Amino acid sequence: MPEEFDAVVRYGMALGFTVRERTVLVEGNTDVELFQLAARLEFQASRRELLGKSMAVVSPGTGDLGGTTGVVRELVGLRALAKTCLLRDGRVRYRFIGLFDNDFAGRKAVRTANEIDTGILEYKDVFRLHPVMPVDCVLHPKSVKAAFDRVKWHLQAS
Repeated sequence: MPEEFDAVVRYGMALGFTVRERTVLVEGNTDVELFQLAARLEFQASRRELLGKSMAVVSPGTGDLGGTTGVVRELVGLRALAKTCLLRDGRVRYRFIGLFDNDFAGRKAVRTANEIDTGILEYKDVFRLHPVMPVDCVLHPKSVKAAFDRVKWHLQAS
């Protein structure tokens, strides 16, 4: 590995995935493929790049390396490593989030991530994928949660 790569990039390379300034960790390789397909379709429709030089969607691995446990493990580790890679203005270069299914394992993973690192917050650093995702809201975790709750209530009422 070239020496010019920082610790975060080297760690990702050792695990077999590409780290970007914004990296989304998902439970499995099929999830990665779905995001890549969505990005290709969006590019065909609008010529907008959703994934590219600054954003990546990755899976921590297959089998025991992946799934909710793998996402939590790598999210915690990558966030810790990211604290060592700062921009000139002192801000952290890398941002990592975890996406989980809204099932028993996903709900447990969100709680576990926060128990391991209390700085990991749902609706800010970890998200559970719902069939209908709210899109119009302020990006404060409480506002995002309220938007999810409104969508959930609306779906239950229909």
